[in-house]
Amino acid sequence: MRIALVGGGSIGSYLAALLSRGGEDVHLVCRGRQLAAIRDKGLKLRKGSDTFVVPSLQATDDASRLGPVDVLIVAVKLYDLAASMRQVRGLVGPGTLVVPIQNGVVAHEIISAEVGDGHAAGGTVFVSAVLEEPGMVVSRSAVDTLVFGEIDGSVSARAEAFRFACERAGIHAELSSRIVPRMWEKYVAIVGINVVCSLARQSVGFIRADERLTGCLIRAMQEAVAVARAQDIDIAADTIDRALAFGKHVAYGTRVSMLEDIEAGKRTEVEWLNGHLVKVARRLGIDVPMNELAYACLAQYAKSAG
Repeated sequence: MRIALVGGGSIGSYLAALLSRGGEDVHLVCRGRQLAAIRDKGLKLRKGSDTFVVPSLQATDDASRLGPVDVLIVAVKLYDLAASMRQVRGLVGPGTLVVPIQNGVVAHEIISAEVGDGHAAGGTVFVSAVLEEPGMVVSRSAVDTLVFGEIDGSVSARAEAFRFACERAGIHAELSSRIVPRMWEKYVAIVGINVVCSLARQSVGFIRADERLTGCLIRAMQEAVAVARAQDIDIAADTIDRALAFGKHVAYGTRVSMLEDIEAGKRTEVEWLNGHLVKVARRLGIDVPMNELAYACLAQYAKSAG
């Protein structure tokens, strides 16, 4: 299967390494030091006690040379998504499946606006990974799941083929017929843990160990659940319990991506995460005070410090 990944950050590189090792025809669209390192020494992945190098991973900063692919995985930040899709339209052929793996619940809408209907799936990942240095990605959790599916709930041949490719590569892939609720279930967790960690400037483990901060986390997630159900999105009853349990699978000192971006002076996705939730809640007439507070405090980080 011919697969392109756009975005050479931790998750994009992690999936590229596994899919390439699994025998797929993988092309990673990235730039800068990551591209230079991969071209020079290949892409290295450390996952538990297993460390391996993909020496011949095909990496480029010029997507126009690749032509249409079977599957396009989009792993850029939400604030870069529209511009990135405009730059890689040539990768999208008549039958291309585009799988976004961003946090949030709007990526498929942004993609469809740029490349037309019929391509964008819904998708989300339950993977914690970090770029330790250019060309070196490290898995930080035992959980390793990619959930995706056609937005209309159908189980298509192209989606089945991609699931098989993931399984061959050792990626636990779940092809879901209820992908919109699954994205919201992840979104509930993200709008809670990202903002509480970012406001407290603390790790996931610290938040989970502090009763007061865990209470703030739960309230933020309860608000997101209320907004989902007001839109008739049938998220699972144990969504919050599973989100709290997931926090136990990551190392105590793990810092969420939003906090890492704030500390590095980078732009954050708060506008597309808590900001989106607040705006939908206002339209529906639902009170979300914890998320209102978080959005007010963190909106200043919607643009990079530089």
